[in-house]
Amino acid sequence: MPAQTVPGSPTPIGWRNYLVAGLCLAAVLAVFFHKSFAPDQILFSNDGPLGAIHSQAGHMWSSLLGVWQGLNWIGVQSPNTALDISGFLLAACCDTSPDFGSVLCARIYAPTGLFLLGLGAWFLFRQLRFQPWVCLLGGLAAALNTTAFSVACWGLPTWPLACAMNLFAISALVTPSIRNPAVKAALSGFAVGLGVMEGFDVGAILSVFTAAFAFLRGITVEKVSRKKVAEGFAVVAIMAVCALLIAAQTVSSLVGTQVKGIVGTAQDEQTKQMRWDFATQFSLPKAETLRVIIPGLFGYRMPELYGESVQSANGSNYWGAVGQTPGVIQSRHSGMGFFAGVLVVTVAAFGIGQCFRKKNNPLGPGEQKQMWCWFALLVISMLLAWGRHAPFYRLVYSLPYFSAIRNPFKFMFPFCLALVILFGYGLEALCRLYLNKVPAKTKPWRDQIRNWWKNAPAFDKKWTSGSIIAVVASLLGWLVYASSKSDLIRHLQDAGFPDSQYPGLAADIAGFSIAEVGEFVVFLVLSVAWLTLVLGGVFSGARARWAGPAAGLLLVIDLARADVPWMVYYDYKDKYATNPIIDQLREKPYEKRVSAELMPLSHAFLLPGNAAGLYYAEWLQHHFQFYRIQSLDIIQMPREPEFDKAYMTALRPAPPALYTILNKLGLLDPKSAAAMASQLVDDGTAFRCGRLWQLTNTRYILAATSYLNDPLNSLIDPGQKRFRIVARFNLAAKPGVNQATRWEQLTAVSDTNGPLALFEFTGALPRAKLFNQWQVNTNDQETLQRLAGADFDPAQSVIVANELPKPGVAAGTNQPAGTVEIVHYEPKIVRLNTDATAPSVLLLNDRHDPNWQVTVDGKPDSLLRCNYLMRGVYLPPGRHVVEFRFQPPLAAFCLSLASLAAGALLCGYLVATQKSAKPSADATATGVRPSKIADHKAR
Repeated sequence: MPAQTVPGSPTPIGWRNYLVAGLCLAAVLAVFFHKSFAPDQILFSNDGPLGAIHSQAGHMWSSLLGVWQGLNWIGVQSPNTALDISGFLLAACCDTSPDFGSVLCARIYAPTGLFLLGLGAWFLFRQLRFQPWVCLLGGLAAALNTTAFSVACWGLPTWPLACAMNLFAISALVTPSIRNPAVKAALSGFAVGLGVMEGFDVGAILSVFTAAFAFLRGITVEKVSRKKVAEGFAVVAIMAVCALLIAAQTVSSLVGTQVKGIVGTAQDEQTKQMRWDFATQFSLPKAETLRVIIPGLFGYRMPELYGESVQSANGSNYWGAVGQTPGVIQSRHSGMGFFAGVLVVTVAAFGIGQCFRKKNNPLGPGEQKQMWCWFALLVISMLLAWGRHAPFYRLVYSLPYFSAIRNPFKFMFPFCLALVILFGYGLEALCRLYLNKVPAKTKPWRDQIRNWWKNAPAFDKKWTSGSIIAVVASLLGWLVYASSKSDLIRHLQDAGFPDSQYPGLAADIAGFSIAEVGEFVVFLVLSVAWLTLVLGGVFSGARARWAGPAAGLLLVIDLARADVPWMVYYDYKDKYATNPIIDQLREKPYEKRVSAELMPLSHAFLLPGNAAGLYYAEWLQHHFQFYRIQSLDIIQMPREPEFDKAYMTALRPAPPALYTILNKLGLLDPKSAAAMASQLVDDGTAFRCGRLWQLTNTRYILAATSYLNDPLNSLIDPGQKRFRIVARFNLAAKPGVNQATRWEQLTAVSDTNGPLALFEFTGALPRAKLFNQWQVNTNDQETLQRLAGADFDPAQSVIVANELPKPGVAAGTNQPAGTVEIVHYEPKIVRLNTDATAPSVLLLNDRHDPNWQVTVDGKPDSLLRCNYLMRGVYLPPGRHVVEFRFQPPLAAFCLSLASLAAGALLCGYLVATQKSAKPSADATATGVRPSKIADHKAR
């Protein structure tokens, strides 16, 4: 008889096990993402669209040393591409093939993140020495969990990857193959650090929960003592140090770009209170916690966020309260799905129930304590995910820099992680207690159930009775909910789906929600039935081999119904097809910027109706990125630098002039315009919009043709009237589209009488210009007032915030300062040839940052801050080669690289030297009790 593996014994995991698990996970995910194999199809991605990935192609490896994003606003430093899985995947794909690499990355990024998440769960359960099929089901439950699946399809595979890294960290803590606690803590810390690098704030949240588990596990494996508490703190300390070392580059980059100098990150009580509504906007309402077991109760995604019509979702529209702005009931954002699976929750609850079992408990004392740890962390994460809808988030919001974290629903990630782990424990308990039994004689399943019920332990009877009560209660709840359909329809009409705007949509949504509750009842019945058959011994003996496949099939079907709605594909060649306007703007895009907003972040578009929607949803977020067109308009800036905000505020027209312009654009509703009719006058500050465009090299404006004289030349540039039309166009459906229903189906076509136009603002400063006249002013407030003053001419003089010698005699004449030519332009390298006729200041109208270095003729020189926010350098007369190069400090990068290498070497050493060992103290924490092992050997 072949030897059997004893649960809890430290048997090594062979490569065959990895291969089988990997192939199973890959096969399931390949079915889900089968459309990615089609030639022109790629998955929709909001946070990582193809255009954004393609814009970095060709220099992705250099992004590991620092990222400068120059396609929006006037440029800004972004967090570094990290030395993690995402960073290496992006760099390998994009730089291997600049044309197709970005497409390949867009196709494999989401499934790769989910695959590694599933592999991480499988690896954890293998370290716990669970049965192979239990490990595989745990991996599938993690990979297909809708919390992870939905955000991966939304464009954030980094969050599932952060979960995966924390699962590997937990695996290092619980493995019996490594006896040295310090080595375990170090490996776990490195994995936690990789999670921070992947998930940023989500990684930080997960790291806290992983550290909490490490501490609680350390003090609960044996009797609590001072020594155990000290050891627990030591383990957490080692983990923290290793995590900080490997994540040094990411932490440093995040602090520099997302915390330091950012509006709203101050830690005084007033600032925190002001930020509360923004920071907690994406909180999970308590009622929507039911989405964990009923995925479509409040609908799924919002089709309008994908460029689809509201009616296209066939009633599956999200109608909950996540993302609502206080006082605006119609505002919402579906965020992500939270479904964990009916079978997963049922089995996890069964696993928790084992902790109350007094006789024949299949779980050892250490395992029970670990389950209590995970249950406690699950409850805590749920309470925090409720955010503003419960008092608990207020308690932690006051902690230092906790207010910098946005969106409390991110705490659903540790919740779902804990739930999957409890699911694994529940499956293993079933396996040990019921599936490993060898019956004296196999009986028909009905007879088996009858005999079992006669002699069933008290726990089994109580559990089965409770399950039946839960099924009956769910059925009654569904009937009550279905009978209240009319009330639900009225609620939906008041909540943003009125029949006057969307005929019949509220009724469709109500019907869909009721059907989803009905599906939940069906899957609850199936889950309870499967569990009852296991308890009754139907799957024992020779039938045991069917328990896993049956549960796996039920699990995958259950999760698939909630995952599929989040998968949206499109034809990227059709989506990114160019047009005459795009073609004109993509020519030497570094020589000018383009805008269609009155001011950045104002959403006051100069394009009317559908044209504004097409510009913002498609051109700005996709086409401009793909073709590297530089726009002053900002796609998204949730963390606005204080420096930039001061600049925008100074160049913003005063309210009377601003409202006058908005009224001219038709952006004020008639009632508001009538109420403030006496105030709609130009107070002399309307020109500031043009001044901003002038200072930022915004040479092209997209607007309605009718705006040429009023308001552009009459209000914004009344003195010189420097706006002119260079191309007129109209919108039309793309070839092959009969009626456009999505933004991507529209395109621009040339039309000499078209209602839309590409304007050229001839008053905009060149991207690079030499000045032989300058003013030195180190007072930023005075500089901003001067820049916004009507008596200042940016074309004649530049304001410098550094000490410089006074301009020469020639500065007072009209003699040209010289010529400038941009000969090379990349996001992090700009090279110019200059010919200065006199001592001059070279102004480059790109954002200043201390990490930019400048050389003149190959020699380092002093970087100047010009016109408050721009770059510059002082030049003597003559010809020069000037190079600006973005070079952040490398200390943090080197520290992360060295730590990554150390972690890899440590893993390699452990793999090479791994030997079979006797069960250590961890056997009681990861396997069955020693008495159970002895009993097994005796048998």
